[in-house]
Amino acid sequence: MWLKTRYAKKTGAYAVGRALLILDLPDHAHVYLQQAWDKGYQTPDCAFALGRTLGILYQREQDEVVRIASKERREARLKELDRIYQAPALNYLTKSLVPAPAHLLMSKH
Repeated sequence: MWLKTRYAKKTGAYAVGRALLILDLPDHAHVYLQQAWDKGYQTPDCAFALGRTLGILYQREQDEVVRIASKERREARLKELDRIYQAPALNYLTKSLVPAPAHLLMSKH
C-alpha cells in the first residue's frame, strides 16, 4: 500500500501540473511538475513539461525586461532570468530527449 501511495503522489502531481499547463497557469504548473520530479517521477514526459513550463515563464519575464530603463539593470535581470529559467529549461528539455534503441538505428543493407 505504501508504494502505491508514493507512486500515486508522484503521478498525481505530474497530472495536476500538466492540467495546469494546459489551462495556461504556468506558475502553478511549475510547482506541481517540480514536485513530481523531486519525488522521483523523472520521466521524459515530465522533463519536457518542466522544460516547456520554465520556457513559458522565461519568455513572460523576458517580455517585462524591456520596461527596465537602466541598461545595467536590464542586463543584470536578463542574466538572472537565464539562471532561474533558461538554463534549467534547457536542462530539462535535454533530459526529455530519448535516444532511439540501437536496433532501430542499424541499417539492414
